[in-house]
Amino acid sequence: IVVQAFPGVGWTAEEFRIQNLVASCLNGLAGPLFEEVRERHGLAYFSSTRLVSGVSGGLMAIVSGCERNQAGFLADQVRRILDRIGRDGFTESEWEAGLAQARSGLTLSRQRSGWRATRLAVRGVLGLEADLGEADERFFSEVEPETVRRWCGKVFPASRESRLSFLGR
Repeated sequence: IVVQAFPGVGWTAEEFRIQNLVASCLNGLAGPLFEEVRERHGLAYFSSTRLVSGVSGGLMAIVSGCERNQAGFLADQVRRILDRIGRDGFTESEWEAGLAQARSGLTLSRQRSGWRATRLAVRGVLGLEADLGEADERFFSEVEPETVRRWCGKVFPASRESRLSFLGR
């Protein structure tokens, strides 16, 4: 398992929704982690973005499982993806698929009463406006790819990356 992690943002950060959208754009069948890491190079059994968010900070990690002898090349390929999106942004297909995935996730989450209760409770405790996804919908409709590209350029430089490998025997 290869983990490439970066400081993330917390629930109260203005960029929280951008972070979640970036994760959606990286993941999924049209995302670069699947397309470039799994399909093009056949490097990983799995590769996906994981988020851990607290009140004021968080962690954004790309977790990939591969053969021991592929770990270095896999990490280099993920690094190339992150450099590309920080420089050029997501491709049109990655962007559209990521937005669709994020919107679908919101739609499915809203159907669960536990999600609704937790969201309202957490937002209340954090002093955030009560919201059951309406602000997310507005964000999805208004966000520009260039805004997300700039965020990726700021968050994903190699100098901010922490890399950890669990390679076993």
